This record gives sequence, structure tokens and C-alpha cells, in this order.
Amino acid sequence: MKKSLILFLAVFVLLGTLIPAGAVPYISTSQRVFFTANGASFWAMIWDYTPGHGWREYATPGYVNYDYWLGYNQPNYGEVHVAYLYSVYYGRYIEAQALRNVRL
Repeated sequence: MKKSLILFLAVFVLLGTLIPAGAVPYISTSQRVFFTANGASFWAMIWDYTPGHGWREYATPGYVNYDYWLGYNQPNYGEVHVAYLYSVYYGRYIEAQALRNVRL
């Protein structure tokens, strides 16, 4: 479990460095996703794909151009939560992070 989490975070950090000026997300141990704006406007949300759920948990209050964080509900076994980042500059989703069966 730890190996896969470390690999996921390593790949995520590598992909995050490929994004030019724009928002960059990362997950903290407090079950939050932090979005660093880097001077760009973005919209972010967390969606719960757990069977029987299928709803948006949290989202930014519209487009923002400042650092922001969103919290995951405590994921338990069998739950899937995905954080999405929409870039105004690119006009599309540029990032997605999934947590499944992970409690940081």
C-alpha cells in the first residue's frame, strides 16, 4: 500500500512540474487538496464516485485566482474520491487526482 501511494505521489509531482504557469494541486496528510494558483484562474471540485453516492462533495466558489484548499471526506474501504482542476487559461480540465481506500 505504501509503495503504491509513494509511486502515485512521485508520478503526480513529475506531472505537476510539466504544467506551465497555472494552478498546481497536492494532497496533504490532513485529507485536503491544496491548489496553488500561480497567478492563474481555476475551478476545482471533489467528486465522490463511491457506489451509491455519485455527488460533488466540495468545490471552489466559482473561478478563483488565489491559493485554495478542498477537503476530502474521510475515505473508507471501497470509496473513491477524485479531485478535478479546471484551468481557465486552457479551457479544460488539466488535473485529476483519485483517492481510493486511502486514509492519509
